[in-house]
Amino acid sequence: GGGTWTRGNKVKVTWAWIGLPGAYVRLELWRNGQFVRVIKGSTPNDGKQSYKVPATLTVGTGYKVRVKSATNSYILDDSNRTFSVN
Repeated sequence: GGGTWTRGNKVKVTWAWIGLPGAYVRLELWRNGQFVRVIKGSTPNDGKQSYKVPATLTVGTGYKVRVKSATNSYILDDSNRTFSVN
């Protein structure tokens, strides 16, 4: 969390797991507790994913990334801090 994503630019989403969430995860974008969009429906749980921020994404604050196990949706975590989009 923290920082700013600029619409139209690529960002690197990173994460780390404790435990056994599985080989694949789902990445989601949330804003102020509301689901916004899927970043990646299924990606290897290797701790990194490149993402091109859509030009249509609403400018503002309160964004977080949620990482969920692809095999057990109860295993998930959100960014520690929010970030903004400009």
